[in-house]
Amino acid sequence: MSTVFSKRNISGTFFTNMVIQVLTVFQGILVSRFLGPVGKGAFESIILWPNLFASLSNFGTKSGISIYAAKSKSKGLIKPAILSGLITGTLGVLVCYLLVPIILEGTDIELVKLTQFFSLFILVNHMASAILSIEHGQGNFKKYNFFRLILNPIYLLSLISLKLLGKLTIETCIYALFFSSAIVLILRLIGNLNSFKLKSHVTIKNIFKVSFSFGLADFLMPIYQYFDKALLLFLLGSTQLGFYSVALTAAGVLSVISGSIATIAFTHSAQNKHSKKEVIKSVRLTFLAYVLLGVPLAFLLPYFIPFVYGSAFEPSVLPSIILIFSSCFQGLGLIIEQSIRGAGNPYKGLISRLVSIIFMGVLGVLLSDSLGLIGVALAFVVAQFMFLILMIKNFKYEGGVSHFIPGVADVKYLFNKLNLKQNKWKSQ
Repeated sequence: MSTVFSKRNISGTFFTNMVIQVLTVFQGILVSRFLGPVGKGAFESIILWPNLFASLSNFGTKSGISIYAAKSKSKGLIKPAILSGLITGTLGVLVCYLLVPIILEGTDIELVKLTQFFSLFILVNHMASAILSIEHGQGNFKKYNFFRLILNPIYLLSLISLKLLGKLTIETCIYALFFSSAIVLILRLIGNLNSFKLKSHVTIKNIFKVSFSFGLADFLMPIYQYFDKALLLFLLGSTQLGFYSVALTAAGVLSVISGSIATIAFTHSAQNKHSKKEVIKSVRLTFLAYVLLGVPLAFLLPYFIPFVYGSAFEPSVLPSIILIFSSCFQGLGLIIEQSIRGAGNPYKGLISRLVSIIFMGVLGVLLSDSLGLIGVALAFVVAQFMFLILMIKNFKYEGGVSHFIPGVADVKYLFNKLNLKQNKWKSQ
């Protein structure tokens, strides 16, 4: 097994993703409880567009920097990496700020202004992500996971403080999220001060040259990532978006499994382009983990959502159960896609995402009229299933599609691992 796919890297990344997911759920619970369905929907609609434009204006630099870091191992990347984030982030802020009033025409003017303010998040996000991409590419997962983790506790403390002070509103939630992100950027800069002293053999031109192909391929990625929410917002309104966000967060708890493997698969493939067997095995085991944990989750959600989020969010229950399937399909497809991207082939996922978006759009429009929120959730499941099927086809493993299907050996392997961990825990 490669050093990238080491037990330490996988367990560390999984633990980080799990903590992030738990904190994200808890943040969502606080916002939902304190603001109610209408306020939650408004909050989600405000952060939607800056997040979308943050991804659109990245131009593939996150992947480009990671690829360059994996090849060169150069800490001198820090200066050109941050400069690239400054350039793309500034452009993203300007585009978002100018287009938001057009996109949200007819929306409450205060929500438009808050969305424009939050567009500054794009600049902070790009600069912070540029630093993180270096750690990702170099396989420095200890530092990478630490700096990914710190945003959520800072934001969570901000929300709790605002509530205790009696100042928690939609506006202050947005301010808290922005300033928490800014604090994370400052901490990442401080954590890399020594790297600024090193001379860089990499120029901003080098980074954009490597990133260009990723930028073209990545153009559909943010649309794919946020299309379901944007579609639902226009079809059903912001309150239904609030219900959908709760359902998506609850069902997405299991994404920590696939997210951890996908993160490592990118670096593994960047450093070992011709090694595919470990990636395929990770897909099979991840699928089994989804089945093992997804079934009890489906039974728990009808009790968990009303109890934790409040009875006002009961409309989120059935969509959340449906979205467990989309979480599984999306997660498995992501592992394969990140492996392909790590090998320097960013275009493979482009057509897959385009087909997925088309399916989502057509089915979403057709099903939302009769089924409403549930219809959009079903459309998202079908779209993610199509994405997974196409990514398996794009992987082009000589052993065929059957190698992605779990077998008895995989079940035994997984349960043996679980038994070993249980016995080790008992012995302690």
